[in-house]
Amino acid sequence: MERSRPRSSAVISLFGAVLGIGTGVFLAWTGGSLTASGLPDCTTTVPWPRLALFLALAVLIGILASVWPAGRAARLNMLRAISSQ
Repeated sequence: MERSRPRSSAVISLFGAVLGIGTGVFLAWTGGSLTASGLPDCTTTVPWPRLALFLALAVLIGILASVWPAGRAARLNMLRAISSQ
């Protein structure tokens, strides 16, 4: 059960990063489409390497954020935790 905690936090942070990046790309695309008539020389480009870096950083931050609570839970005495509730 402890092994799934870092993975689940990484999945949650990756899901948030994908939603955020997807929303940002969509809004940039729609904003670029709306201003295309007024600015014909302006183009919308997607920086794929930078977006991949942000996704990798989101996974890394999610894993790092789960290390402290997982370590704390691993040191917890299970019988004492159950009896305190």
